[in-house]
Amino acid sequence: MVIKEKNDKKILKVRCDKAGVEKAAKIIKDGGIAIFPTDTVYGIGCDPYNKESVEKIFKIKSRDISKSLPVLTYSIKTAEKIVHFDKFTKKVVEKFWPGQLTVILKVNDDEIKKSLNL
Repeated sequence: MVIKEKNDKKILKVRCDKAGVEKAAKIIKDGGIAIFPTDTVYGIGCDPYNKESVEKIFKIKSRDISKSLPVLTYSIKTAEKIVHFDKFTKKVVEKFWPGQLTVILKVNDDEIKKSLNL
């Protein structure tokens, strides 16, 4: 996993172990950016509530601001704070998470909508 601290050119490489994940989480919480393995590809991420960090992701990826970014969560409970699950999707997610399942849902968290320009 590679992490970049906020307002710093320094890039750190950390192991994908408990200590490395904790360090990455702190840096993300403080406005940094992380590149991390997922179950299928490498992802680049930040705190979705930090508009400045989200803007950095758009810049790093050379992504048009009109195109949205995915938001990854670690649990159904966390996802429910951000998006609305219809009954069918919730049943599917409960059956297959954790696992290799991606769902695309409408964001209902106003702060993330603003941060991601939705």
